[in-house]
Amino acid sequence: MAKKSDKSSKKKGQRQEQVVHGLDVFSFWNGDAYIGEYTATSNRKLMREGEGKYCTDDGSIYTGTWSKDMLVQGNILFKDGMKFTGTCEEGKYTGEGIYHIPEVGDLVLTFKKNFPEGSIKLVDIEGITWNGTTVDNTAVLYPKNQFIIPIRKPQETISEEGESDVVPTSPNKETSYNETEEKEP
Repeated sequence: MAKKSDKSSKKKGQRQEQVVHGLDVFSFWNGDAYIGEYTATSNRKLMREGEGKYCTDDGSIYTGTWSKDMLVQGNILFKDGMKFTGTCEEGKYTGEGIYHIPEVGDLVLTFKKNFPEGSIKLVDIEGITWNGTTVDNTAVLYPKNQFIIPIRKPQETISEEGESDVVPTSPNKETSYNETEEKEP
């Protein structure tokens, strides 16, 4: 694989550390694997650096741009099918991102240190947009074209025998729930 070397300057009298940049495949003791760009130093420090793909033993896949051994921009596909697309800082979701939840839809939101903040939008699997906000790490969502239909409360009448007869009110016709019973000729 391609390798490029440079020397990092140190204080006078100290040995200069050599840094190698390359592209390779790495397998780790825990079953994880990485294919992509890296840097290695003469003091045996290896870091993911540049474009790469990291696959965990449990099935999660991290793809994107790496800096100082941490994913800073890209996609994280979890074994349960959930997917995060966006930026990370110090290993935490940061800034605007999209969180895909299978059988639900895509959440478009802003993260701060792994927690959602501010406004949030969900585009569900039917294509309906729900807007909302986050409060104490909880999302409150409302459909984009929300409307309210007034429902009239049925009127209840009580006969002399003490039996209840519910009669709904309707703008077109007044009907009794008992109207579906057969009438005697």
